Amino acid sequence: MGLRQAIVFLPLLVSAGVLPARADTVDVIAKPQVSLGNWNANLGTNLSGAAFAGHQGGGIGQAGVQAFAVFTPSLWRIFSSGWEVGAKGSILAWHDRYSGDNYGNDVFELAYLYVQSPYGRIEIGQQNGVAYSQAAGAPLVDGPAAINDANVTFFKDPVTGGAFIGIFNLRTGVFTSANQAKVSYISPRFDGLQLSGSFTPYQTKAVLPWTMTGHHMPNRVKNITEGNLNYTAQFDAWSLQASTSFAAAQNAAPTAGHGDVWGWGAGVEADYALDDAGKLSLGAAYRISNAYTFDVQQAFTSGTTGNFDIGATWTRGDWIAGVEYETGKADAVPGSPGLREWGWNPSIAYNVNANLQMTLGWQYLRFSRSAGVFYNGRSEIGMNAAYLHANFQI
Repeated sequence: MGLRQAIVFLPLLVSAGVLPARADTVDVIAKPQVSLGNWNANLGTNLSGAAFAGHQGGGIGQAGVQAFAVFTPSLWRIFSSGWEVGAKGSILAWHDRYSGDNYGNDVFELAYLYVQSPYGRIEIGQQNGVAYSQAAGAPLVDGPAAINDANVTFFKDPVTGGAFIGIFNLRTGVFTSANQAKVSYISPRFDGLQLSGSFTPYQTKAVLPWTMTGHHMPNRVKNITEGNLNYTAQFDAWSLQASTSFAAAQNAAPTAGHGDVWGWGAGVEADYALDDAGKLSLGAAYRISNAYTFDVQQAFTSGTTGNFDIGATWTRGDWIAGVEYETGKADAVPGSPGLREWGWNPSIAYNVNANLQMTLGWQYLRFSRSAGVFYNGRSEIGMNAAYLHANFQI
């Protein structure tokens, strides 16, 4: 464990010492907040650390610690009319080579302005698109350490030195515009229905859209349009969330065999309240795109990439247990083989309090390719790891 990893992980281990205590007996830490006139500001914190022991095909066995630290500043003002204006950000203070990097090694992951009113919400700046942020999907015990949209990983690619899932990161949320500068609108909810849309003019990361055009590289995309329709309802002991999302973008400089980008996704989750302290949750999500391994700069005129995730969780008081299954397939394209990935992730977690969750889990992944070999000299490779993940949030 390096010094910087220890700095992040140590407070989580110390906090874990209260694990046997009941959550209602442990003090909860609130976000530091200041007020100046009618304006308020606070600073959120997300510290993650995972100790793991795993084995990969090719005779690689490894154990270690992964960690990341994210800070989320907010500034806002609420008017007597009920309108709210403000700004939010997300700063990736530190991460190792296998964790906390879903935005391409950005330090400033998010930075945007917003207006919340009875007529809906407007967001402008470096923020996730609504096709991702408003999507429903399968329930997860521990989002960062899950297979779907993984933010904590346990397997190394000895060829690149980075996370092995870098070749194909499964994510059922439609992530076409990522955190590029955009404008979004999220409507009020009517009879359970909510409609939202985003427009991203260029592949640039700036506080305001249209202020930068980005690098003029082949197969760059522009005019990314995204939409989401979601629905929530309550039926006695059942609650339901469902959504469908789409994305389309123009290829501004297509090369041979490449075209415009499209993507679609859908998800559903149903929760059943067993009693006042228990809940059973079931759900699934699916995504498809013509972007090879969901890389928008590799959108081909033939072939698609698809991704399916299904999960179930059981919650009882401060405990949550569940299992996730995920599979994805990318068709072969010129210069790149077909890829398939699938895996399981059973886990159990304990919420020490509103700040700290401890998760014990096991993850298995398997990859195959239609041509060529992995570092183990074969067209298939499997890997598994047991892990203990601590996630501390303020």
